[in-house]
Amino acid sequence: MRDLRESFPEGTMLFPMTSASPTVTSVRVKNLVNGGISTFFEVMEEFMISETAEDNILFQVKNRPGGEDDKVVFYGDHMWPERFGTLFDRSKGYPAHNLKDFDTLDNGAASDILKELDNGSDFKLMIGHIIGIDSAGHTVGPFH
Repeated sequence: MRDLRESFPEGTMLFPMTSASPTVTSVRVKNLVNGGISTFFEVMEEFMISETAEDNILFQVKNRPGGEDDKVVFYGDHMWPERFGTLFDRSKGYPAHNLKDFDTLDNGAASDILKELDNGSDFKLMIGHIIGIDSAGHTVGPFH
């Protein structure tokens, strides 16, 4: 990802995120996309993911004036297509429930992302969400 940022600085943004425990990933993703702030009651959403109805950046990319043909693609954690699926032109979500599997999701998403880039894709926005390091932290602790 660093190579992409250095090679294409005008077309690449990386958003490092730091969060305090406890984390509820689906709520944090929703708030990242729609600009909201988590509340205690949203923790229940981790167990009942549904399509997001609030205005969000994905909707804005797809519906901006002159953006009728703008494509949004996603590869990574399965929660994104469950929450924002109708806004993606192409997506592939990988299961993320097995915290001891550090590789399957990350390798699949990385492969999909690289294929998308190699094919000279037509996307306006591509999102990738890999979770191996998060799974390792939950499984074996933060210092492993």
